[in-house]
Amino acid sequence: MPRQRHHAILILSPTRIEFAPATSDEVRSMSFSSGVWRDAVASGFRPFDAWLTRAAAESGMPKSPSVSIHVSGTGMRTDILQTAGPERAAIGIAHATMSEQFDLEEGLYQVAVCRLEGRPDPDSKAARYFIAAETDTVLDRIVSFAERAGFCCSGVAPLARSHALRVSRLVASGSRLVCDLGEHESIVALGEDGVVPLFRPFSVGAASFIDAYSRVLEQAGIDDPQETAREFVFRFGVPERDQMLDESRGLTGRDVLPLLQPVIQRFAVEIKNTIRFGLEGRDPESLRVEMTGLAAEIPGISGVLSSLLDTEIVARDTAEGRPAPPYLRSLEPDGAKSGVLRPLRLIRQAERSRLKKMMRFGAAAAMVALGAEALVTYGQIRRTSAELAALSPRVEAVRSFNVQSTLAERLAGELDTVRAAIDERIGGVGPWAPALNAIASSLPESIDLVDCRGFRESGALWYRLSGEVTLSSNEDRTLGAFLDTLEKSDFIETVELESARVEQRREAPVQRFVVRLRLVSIPAAPRDVMLVENDATPAEGGTP
Repeated sequence: MPRQRHHAILILSPTRIEFAPATSDEVRSMSFSSGVWRDAVASGFRPFDAWLTRAAAESGMPKSPSVSIHVSGTGMRTDILQTAGPERAAIGIAHATMSEQFDLEEGLYQVAVCRLEGRPDPDSKAARYFIAAETDTVLDRIVSFAERAGFCCSGVAPLARSHALRVSRLVASGSRLVCDLGEHESIVALGEDGVVPLFRPFSVGAASFIDAYSRVLEQAGIDDPQETAREFVFRFGVPERDQMLDESRGLTGRDVLPLLQPVIQRFAVEIKNTIRFGLEGRDPESLRVEMTGLAAEIPGISGVLSSLLDTEIVARDTAEGRPAPPYLRSLEPDGAKSGVLRPLRLIRQAERSRLKKMMRFGAAAAMVALGAEALVTYGQIRRTSAELAALSPRVEAVRSFNVQSTLAERLAGELDTVRAAIDERIGGVGPWAPALNAIASSLPESIDLVDCRGFRESGALWYRLSGEVTLSSNEDRTLGAFLDTLEKSDFIETVELESARVEQRREAPVQRFVVRLRLVSIPAAPRDVMLVENDATPAEGGTP
């Protein structure tokens, strides 16, 4: 997987928590029982705070690094969706599908959609999507857990999504059957020349092997049977019947094989059904069967499944020759951002940041336009002044009253034309950009600005703002403080509260408002600024 500086990977699952910097293959992990996991989810993962803070410090992570969180086992709903419509249609279907799986008591939930590679049918434009949904409360707890340890997190990715993305890419790139045997979920998929007719997820994985070993070790009185079972699974895998597992306690393969057999049979049935329904009468010997994922690391699993299916199964090196911990191989290789779930808090932060960037960009664009306008106007003023300077000797040379009168009328007409042009350019320029900067710099974090429009009314320049503020109490004066700050701006003449009302929402009361800001006026050019040097009075020798 690609490496990024100051980035880390965090995995949360019902049996373990694992952490690793992206710049290192060193992994820090902690195993626990399912009861500990349930308590941790209910308490916002606070029992793991000290462990994650210590793991980050021991890894030498800098201040405020980013982290990718991959989660399973929180009650997250996942599914595979197939539709012929565009992606926005898939999003709508995903929301409709997931809405039936949540109760009103669970509150707000978030939905994410990720398109998988390969077409389900060669003759249609249908596409296959991975969809996931989780309650906003659980998502916020996971993100807060990472933030308490000093990490920056942009969302939560389901572990099943990572497996689905990788498998879809593998089967779409050639004719093969891929068996991705994960820790808690597995996928069997069939692909041929970009077409993926079958894509079957099922809830069996390496954790099932670990549970089988754990039950045997617990009966034998071994301390910490869960962690020892995990070690035995990846050391002995599917053992021979007489193979010695623990000589001091007399444990052999005969003790664990009866518990492993149902798990192996489930894998075999899923693979066999995929071959049967996917090949549609074609020769199965022409199909390459590849096995990947965490459970593929279990010794002996590929040989046992090959024997049961009477088909050669090739273990695929998902790390492409580079050493890496098994869990790194179970993640989607390029870290795609689609299909990532974000709590409402992060969604609003992103929207607020985007709005501020747009406002700053608009202010900069307005300042550039104002500068260009000023340059054009200044050039016209200079040309007009030069023309008037050239005309003044002719006025002085004319001694005839009638000729001077006629010339004066013509010059007055030309001056009126020039004055009208200058007034048209200078008179309508208002402090749009400085006022917009004042609004952006005064906007508190708790106010969401929905709309900002500028307009001219009765010769005055106005901004009309609409937005909402989440109230922390009945005496919250966030809006009043914001308006007081705007009134003190040098570029805003008056602040008028057009409307304000309080709405009661599920999370907290919200005050919606509309405000009108009248900008200060810039006066037009003085009417006689061009004639100061050229006017003469009779006392100075001019002709009356």
